Amino acid sequence: MSNYTLLHRWFDEVWHKRNENAIDELLDQNAVIHGLETDSQLTGPIAFKPFYRNFCEAFPTIRVELDHLMEANDFETAYCTVSGKNAKGQDVSFNGIVVCKFKDGKMIEAWNAFDFLKMYQQTGHRLVLEEQLTTQ
Repeated sequence: MSNYTLLHRWFDEVWHKRNENAIDELLDQNAVIHGLETDSQLTGPIAFKPFYRNFCEAFPTIRVELDHLMEANDFETAYCTVSGKNAKGQDVSFNGIVVCKFKDGKMIEAWNAFDFLKMYQQTGHRLVLEEQLTTQ
């Protein structure tokens, strides 16, 4: 396994350096993205950039550590720890798993499973279900 993988590059350029141009460079035009709030009718950067912009606005500081990374054939899989601050200055820390398939140095499919519920709870968001249960 190399020390600096395509997945490392993705998180470094796109999330740590906030280099939106890296999305076009590293994400194939026809890439399919699973597990994020993206338009399922769209693919590639056009599908991903609205999610990315909204997340960056909501969380101006974010750091993704790849705690456990495995590579096999064209796939890279990582267990991640995400930490940062939202626009109100509140700290967040949550985990997730990402599985990416690469071809010719570009991501062509990605599966994401991040604990956004934990992230929302840390910033004081309440779920409608929680509100319904407490009012009954």
